[in-house]
Amino acid sequence: MKNSIQVFSLFISIICSLILIATLRVFNDLLSATKFGTIFCGFIGNWIFIFLLTCTSLSEMIFFGHKFKAQLFPEVAMCLGAAAFACGLVHRVSATACILMSVFSLQYLVRFSNERYGI
Repeated sequence: MKNSIQVFSLFISIICSLILIATLRVFNDLLSATKFGTIFCGFIGNWIFIFLLTCTSLSEMIFFGHKFKAQLFPEVAMCLGAAAFACGLVHRVSATACILMSVFSLQYLVRFSNERYGI
């Protein structure tokens, strides 16, 4: 039962990240036209990072066992690089905003994970 929920969450996180990446590509001109658009693109990249990290962590938990945790290198760095690359295709400032917001949200993810799972 628990494994099927993890697989379902894995597919939902893949779909959400692909939709957000496609949204960045479709609205590329609109997002890069203004300062607010570039910062908003970084915010969308932050969500791409969260969904990619969720996808990576869930796939590792499915394949390697429930106690397997995502580490800073290579999992978090790879997801952060992919999200920053997706935002960097829109604007360089968007990639910087994505990295800053993702590092900030990573602190909350770690805190929530420690409170929830007691690790």
